[in-house]
Amino acid sequence: AIGIRHQAVNLLEDVPASPAKARVLSEVSRYHMLADRHEAAVGIGNEAVQMATMLGLDEVRAHALNNIGTCRISIGQREGLRDLEESIAIAEQIGSMESLRAYNNLFAAFSMVGELDRAAAAIDAGLDSVDISVPASTSARFTAKASGVADRACGAAPRAERRSRGARSPRAAISLTHGR
Repeated sequence: AIGIRHQAVNLLEDVPASPAKARVLSEVSRYHMLADRHEAAVGIGNEAVQMATMLGLDEVRAHALNNIGTCRISIGQREGLRDLEESIAIAEQIGSMESLRAYNNLFAAFSMVGELDRAAAAIDAGLDSVDISVPASTSARFTAKASGVADRACGAAPRAERRSRGARSPRAAISLTHGR
């Protein structure tokens, strides 16, 4: 499978920028991320972000930023949190389901750096996003899994209890640019 991804990238090397090339680069970045080849994922992901930005492909840009942020956190670069937050902002602005993957990765990132309250807030914000933008079947699966995982992993009160106690807005709790 690695060989096929290399072939895809090599075939596109001399091809001018296009939506198809940007999408392939972002997907290859994702596969590198999943295989813990973080440097390759970030490099190819950055290329995808640049191309997607130039071509106005917000979905691809959100996808690639998600890959990049996840990898950067995995190698100890906290700037990856900003990449994930930017991915979420773009995905939510265009009503993309990519926000679910980004919220999940943001939850994992906050968990990895020991910020469990912010991890739970990321899941809460993702669940709020699901209510707005995602088909019911996908929403139900994400909601059931995310709520339980966040509550167990973070040792947090269940979501309904956190809300009834007047917990601050999930987006405020996860934002790096406001208050932290």
